[in-house]
Amino acid sequence: MAKNKQPQTTQTDKKGFLKSFKKNVPSLEFYDAGAMFIAQFVLQYLLQLVLMLLGYSILAYRLDVNMASTEGMDAIVNEFTLFTMSTRGIILITLINESTMILSPLCYWKIKSYNVFKGVGFKRKGNGWQIAMTLPISIGLLAGFMPVASLFVYLVELTGYNYTGANIVVDSFGKLALYLIFIAAIPAVCEELLHRGMIARGGSRISFVAGLLLSSSLFALMHGSPIQLVHQFFVGVVCCLVYYMTGSIWISVLTHFFNNAITLVSGYIIYLITGSTDLAMPWWAMLIMC
Repeated sequence: MAKNKQPQTTQTDKKGFLKSFKKNVPSLEFYDAGAMFIAQFVLQYLLQLVLMLLGYSILAYRLDVNMASTEGMDAIVNEFTLFTMSTRGIILITLINESTMILSPLCYWKIKSYNVFKGVGFKRKGNGWQIAMTLPISIGLLAGFMPVASLFVYLVELTGYNYTGANIVVDSFGKLALYLIFIAAIPAVCEELLHRGMIARGGSRISFVAGLLLSSSLFALMHGSPIQLVHQFFVGVVCCLVYYMTGSIWISVLTHFFNNAITLVSGYIIYLITGSTDLAMPWWAMLIMC
């Protein structure tokens, strides 16, 4: 009689989340991640330059002014600044910036003939418990680290720097719906793909701590404002830990999405209650709102 074969327990099953993650992913090396980040940085600013030059040219034509004159250039710059603060401008710039985080790995794949997306964690969806935990983790991030970020901004402002805050104003349900897609969902996917799926994964070839610190630091610097510098660093740290521990990019994407979405929804609720979009929300109000 044939003996029933018992399922064999592989060595990697006994090593825990981090060691299993490191052993099972394809060999995306640190220099691969570095090359993709540099390519993304260059692509982003080239596209921004093209947008600015194209926008200036269109505005010069529409305003019927000379770009070579001081008065004409001032008028163009003012109009272009107003456009970048509008809903259409915010969405357009966001799409340009986020697209480079997909284009960079695609270009690297094409040039090197190496599928850098393999092993990111697209196929591993995560279990129900992991998915359910993404919302409380995001609430904890906002309630726990926004006060630290506010303190940092206060200290920076003591030096004479004036932080005016983000230009995203949620004063209608239509804007909220658009921003949940273009400011919360799309950035969550694109930014997690580059910073966790590429940089953190490539950095883990050195060590998990190196991957965590590198991806979180670059993620924070990418946002480019004092209040986001501190908070987004901690967001990056938590998303990186979530990614390492689950092996699923979707769990870190959900954590990132909820972090963005809660802020947008809270701003809209405050507008409905107070009629103001300039009301600052302290950390305890954020905690109650969550």
